[in-house]
Amino acid sequence: MALHGPALVTGSSGFLGWHLVNRLVAEGVSVTGLDFADPRQPLPAGVRDLRIDIRDRDRVHAAIADVHPE
Repeated sequence: MALHGPALVTGSSGFLGWHLVNRLVAEGVSVTGLDFADPRQPLPAGVRDLRIDIRDRDRVHAAIADVHPE
């Protein structure tokens, strides 16, 4: 089953997350990346980048409510 988006990728600045973000964007999915650190490599154009610590429950819930990921 293909993902049509939008997608919220936690750990988007890390190795796996960065590659997942790039793959989803290449497939035409609207992506929001969520990580506490700045990406080591630039994220693709059009990716919304949120600096949130995954341990911050309230901010993570707010991001999910805002993005409405599939």
